[in-house]
Amino acid sequence: MGWWRRGWTGVLSVGLAAHLWFSGMAIAAAATFQGIPLQCYVDLAEQGNDNSEGQSFAFLQLGDRYEASAERDRAIALFGRAADGAPKIEREGIRALVLLEAGRRLAATGEQRRAAVVFDRALAVVRDFKTPEERLFALIQVSQGFHQADLDSRAGKILTQVFNEVRTLSDAYAKTRAYTAVASGFSEISEPYRFRQAQTLAAQYSLEVTDLAQRARAFAELAGTFAVAGEHELAIETLSQAFRDAGDAKEKATIQQQFEPLAFSYIASKYLEREDFSRALDVVGNISATSPEKAVAQLAIAKKLAKSQPEQAIPVLDRSLESLLGLANSLDKALAMNEVAATYHLARLDRSAERTLDQAREVADSLSEPLERITAWNVLSQGYLDVGTSAERILPLVTQSEDLVNSLEDARQRDRLRADMVTLYWGMGLTDKARERVNSLENEAERTQLTALLDCAARQP
Repeated sequence: MGWWRRGWTGVLSVGLAAHLWFSGMAIAAAATFQGIPLQCYVDLAEQGNDNSEGQSFAFLQLGDRYEASAERDRAIALFGRAADGAPKIEREGIRALVLLEAGRRLAATGEQRRAAVVFDRALAVVRDFKTPEERLFALIQVSQGFHQADLDSRAGKILTQVFNEVRTLSDAYAKTRAYTAVASGFSEISEPYRFRQAQTLAAQYSLEVTDLAQRARAFAELAGTFAVAGEHELAIETLSQAFRDAGDAKEKATIQQQFEPLAFSYIASKYLEREDFSRALDVVGNISATSPEKAVAQLAIAKKLAKSQPEQAIPVLDRSLESLLGLANSLDKALAMNEVAATYHLARLDRSAERTLDQAREVADSLSEPLERITAWNVLSQGYLDVGTSAERILPLVTQSEDLVNSLEDARQRDRLRADMVTLYWGMGLTDKARERVNSLENEAERTQLTALLDCAARQP
């Protein structure tokens, strides 16, 4: 469900020399991943000075893990380091994104003043964006940051600037989306008059959008502004307009089938942001049971509930799993089931988590593409580790994955995947096997980095 996002925020395609093994780790009770202290990953990330992009994102991700482990001070320090490394990043889109993500995390941890400083730096970068459309949408992101930092006056000034400049865009669809985003921003900072102004212009320009699919998307996003404002009936009515005038019956059916699940998921996500769980679930109820978006939306709601109201999360999780089981087998299905298992674990239901992983393994076993099977097996192996499954049960799955890796023809691919499996062996307590895999790698840089990581872990008490 990412079709309403701007392209400039989609440039997060970076890799750290350490390969960000921790990028998919579940929330843990202690600051470790696969039996390796997070500090060891920090040490390794610090060596990535030749890759400023990867290093900054590594600090952000590691900060998230420290924050999830209730080590707030260390999390804040890493968020700050990510922001401090941004000036070294050459691509301005990535530089702005790092600053925005660091600022958001600082604000979420209660560091509003520090966040405001980071958002100021992001603003300076964004103002130099060459493409008007990219610059305006990025400015809206910065305004949201100042709102998070409790500086609504700053947010309002930026939104007003964007509001005044949107008319310079040549494309009706871009204008519609920009006014819609501005409307949401004004709603969040309690500016009802400006909210209505932007909303009215968004509706006006949406009628000029000739591409039927784009028009449907525009109405769906416009409906989201009503959800942000807490006007549920108007949100649903506006959403229905997305498909009411979508051309002839055949075109209407095609567009509705393609975009309606995404649209309802988007509206639900807006209610979820406001922690209006009942409305979110109500909207998700409109999504067809055969659509993957239904299961994903239910999972998103359950994950947020699990953090504060675990008992209420359980029936939503059950429904998400039921929806997933009804879908055709695929890698996405296996990975989503792993997320369901992780959320059961968060709700302290490890038996349900392990049972879900067993079901996900059946899905993984059925995948025809070798790389998909390897990916699914490795992710599920980590999932089993997270819920405390014994090494004896996990080892056959890891061995099965490794055997398939060894059968691949591409030597570089084999090496890369073998490196990814080293910490799985370490996490199972099979340290000798982990060392053996490191020593067998052909890539010297990989061997050096992984050796340093394991040496660091071995030194920890």
